[in-house]
Amino acid sequence: MLRRRTNTYPAVIRKSLPDEVIPGLYIGGTESAAHLPALLHRKIKVIVQLVVESEQHFPDQFDYLTYKISDHPTSVRTAHVPASLVALT
Repeated sequence: MLRRRTNTYPAVIRKSLPDEVIPGLYIGGTESAAHLPALLHRKIKVIVQLVVESEQHFPDQFDYLTYKISDHPTSVRTAHVPASLVALT
């Protein structure tokens, strides 16, 4: 049986779309944060960035929580998670 495609985005764009982790919470890379149609479609309001260098693509349309971190295997990323979750509630 063939499955009907429900996603109308081309495969190249789909790779950069944010994925829903739990209802209303999405995760994605830098490309996801720069894909305005996808952000608007998902009704995203806050973008949390764990980045070496920050680029806020749409500062007039979204709130940003930016945590500058080292891109090193030993850097502690989980230290920012609780503050981010509190800010999102």
